[in-house]
Amino acid sequence: MELYVGGRAQGKLAYVKKIHEDENVTVVDGTEMVSFFKNQKEMIPGRIIWNHFQQYVWDSLQQKPQQREEFLMQVLEYFPDVVVISDEVGSGIVPKKPEEREYRDETGRLLCMLAQRAERMERVICQIGQRIK
Repeated sequence: MELYVGGRAQGKLAYVKKIHEDENVTVVDGTEMVSFFKNQKEMIPGRIIWNHFQQYVWDSLQQKPQQREEFLMQVLEYFPDVVVISDEVGSGIVPKKPEEREYRDETGRLLCMLAQRAERMERVICQIGQRIK
């Protein structure tokens, strides 16, 4: 599993596609991973790129945290070579709204969990990667 993080509109997806340009990849966006995983996972050969992971977190906040973690573990088990791309949402001013703080905290917590499991992790700025792990 690989993890790429960075600010919004920093060229993360283009950077990752360039790294994996010789591979057969399928890009799945944000919360589309839920339906993709349930309905199409058997049909897709090659590597999965899960773009906008932070959007999945935002859209899934109505569920229990255990369901998010459980789903994430299922994805990692089924696609051990998945590439996860996420905006960094923990920098800057702490949001006033409780739901926005929860989103920020939950995204950070899940990204920490992914980072621990990642074989490779990079921070991307202006389509330039900085290897962290």
